Amino acid sequence: LGHRGAATDHRHAHWVPLADPVDVVTGLLIWVPSRLTAAESATVLAEVAQPVTADTVPGGIDSGLPEIRLLPQAAGPVGMVAAELCGPATVWQTTRPYLPVRHRKSRHSIAAFLTDDITRACAHRGLPAPVEVTRLHPGDGLLDDWAAGFRRYRLREVPGQQRVGLGLRLTFPRPVTGPLFLGRLSHFGFGMFLPAG
Repeated sequence: LGHRGAATDHRHAHWVPLADPVDVVTGLLIWVPSRLTAAESATVLAEVAQPVTADTVPGGIDSGLPEIRLLPQAAGPVGMVAAELCGPATVWQTTRPYLPVRHRKSRHSIAAFLTDDITRACAHRGLPAPVEVTRLHPGDGLLDDWAAGFRRYRLREVPGQQRVGLGLRLTFPRPVTGPLFLGRLSHFGFGMFLPAG
């Protein structure tokens, strides 16, 4: 699961909420880049079919959500289950805010900081460096009004600890195959990029 600092090199499970065009969550994709065996898939499917309540959340955190029961709809290679996330494409665009991994130092321009942060994130995932990183909704500094509607802090954190979120378009030197999740909290659906060309 990539839990408690497990050295999984980002190959562990990604828990990605999927939404319709008006941002109503319609599903949950569990994507494991390192792949699962048939037995592991069966275990995951059995676990996610259990009701989720405040009593079953680790640490007993009450999210305020009603009891949820997930009904598995498909299992298999991500290209079959969620082809819209896969490409290949040269241009990829955020559908969920990208949360930078590093903190920007004042001596670096915003463009240089973002290019470096994205390039490092791509390298960590075995992807080529993008030839262009474009901000889609620039604001003052790293503030991005588009990302304001997304929760960017963990349940145990307070809103003041939220992370900066950005809308980005990445252009690669050659077509890249997804899914493409980059940056902080990407294992929970942030930094989700979709093919755009």
